[in-house]
Amino acid sequence: MNMSVDSDKVCRVVEEIRELIKDNILPRLTEIEMEMKKLRLETWPVSQAISEKSHFYNAELYKKNYIGSIDLEDAERLLNRKKEILGYRFD
Repeated sequence: MNMSVDSDKVCRVVEEIRELIKDNILPRLTEIEMEMKKLRLETWPVSQAISEKSHFYNAELYKKNYIGSIDLEDAERLLNRKKEILGYRFD
């Protein structure tokens, strides 16, 4: 049994994998990420406003687990949207 590896074949396979990732996987991941941002912007403020009315809500734990895990700019945008939903006025 011949176990030798042809370097030309390896190079072709690596190049095909690279193209697959670049042309198919990365654009789809970017698209999904944008969809998630849009969905979060619409749903999080509403669900957060509702959950804060519950006496089981732990604000410190929630902020630590959720807000701390997202981009600061996104967090600010979400908190402002929640304030709009709750009817706070901005000056």
